[in-house]
Amino acid sequence: MTSDQKKFKVAYVIQNTSHDFEGLLELCERIEFVTTGYEKEDNLLPSIVKRLKEFNPLTDIVVPVGNVPANLLAGAVVASLCLRAPVVTFTMAIYKEKQYHIQSHNLWEVTPDMEAPDVS
Repeated sequence: MTSDQKKFKVAYVIQNTSHDFEGLLELCERIEFVTTGYEKEDNLLPSIVKRLKEFNPLTDIVVPVGNVPANLLAGAVVASLCLRAPVVTFTMAIYKEKQYHIQSHNLWEVTPDMEAPDVS
């Protein structure tokens, strides 16, 4: 499969774990690791923001693996980038049953029945 036949441009893997991510190259042109897993807590968010700066919700996917704080912060950054695009859908690749499963999520469907809290 040539790169122009691949469905996505970049797979943003949230944390570089010991998992073999080579299977993502069947879906994407390249893989970018967002965190190493060794970032200090006070540097985690700035590091994630820097690495996701080029994330494009129209052409890229997110691969949520690794520790919970990194994935939670990355999710917030991806949501913020989507809303600024303005694109309300992002795509994830979830590894299960020895293959990657693609899931697209619409940010407006995340909390369809919830109203914004009164913060005044």
